[in-house]
Amino acid sequence: MRNGTRMMLGLRSAAPHPQSVRLGASLDLAAIIRQAQSCDYQTPLDLGRFVPPNAFGNATDPCCVEVAYLLLAAMRRRAAMGSTWLPTGDQAIALLAKWGDPADGTNLADAQRLAAVQGMPLGNDLDVCLSMQLPLDPAVLDAAAWLWGGILLCWALPLYLQDNPYAETWDVAPPGASDAATAPGGWGQHATASGRRDAIVSWGLQPEVTPAFQARYLVAAMACDSSDFMTTTGRTVPGFDRAQVPALVRAFGGMA
Repeated sequence: MRNGTRMMLGLRSAAPHPQSVRLGASLDLAAIIRQAQSCDYQTPLDLGRFVPPNAFGNATDPCCVEVAYLLLAAMRRRAAMGSTWLPTGDQAIALLAKWGDPADGTNLADAQRLAAVQGMPLGNDLDVCLSMQLPLDPAVLDAAAWLWGGILLCWALPLYLQDNPYAETWDVAPPGASDAATAPGGWGQHATASGRRDAIVSWGLQPEVTPAFQARYLVAAMACDSSDFMTTTGRTVPGFDRAQVPALVRAFGGMA
């Protein structure tokens, strides 16, 4: 807690949409890893200028999924077009009302479907993105973050982190911590954006995440394929035909 405010989560289920799984399985991961470069899409957002930290609504509402999607859009727009746009908490909370339950949060599969079928309103723009489920291999995640302008990570957070959500490093608990305190999901499930190796954006801060914490508590990961970002940067996904996007959007809408 900070200033008496207990942080909210908001990921109801990390189970992916079937079409996201299908797209992820079609990726040539070895080729993606070979072409990848180091990246840092988070630092240009300059989130450290907000005092207190800007949680984009997630300090009071269970909108972590929506915040992660919107921050990834901001990273892509900054990297590809030099945009200074950032979401507001009101935008994240409004998106929560469309994608999830304002009291309980959002299912990942619902967000994946609606981001493809309806898109995300970004001020005067609409960002339509296809979600591609990723394996939890660190090499794949690093490469995917570079290729797609960031990735979304889903966590089953332990109870011990609840007492210090603003920790600069997310690490496993020291020896001697109870099973109840360290069990995955003891606090709940949480979605975060990531645009830099071993770091995330959560509640407006950018904690580093140790490999041990990631191995124990990371439960799902995905990339958002946005045509605007890919076209502007000139990047291509090995084996992915961009002409298929309209059909894939329809597939997201037609699969439960």
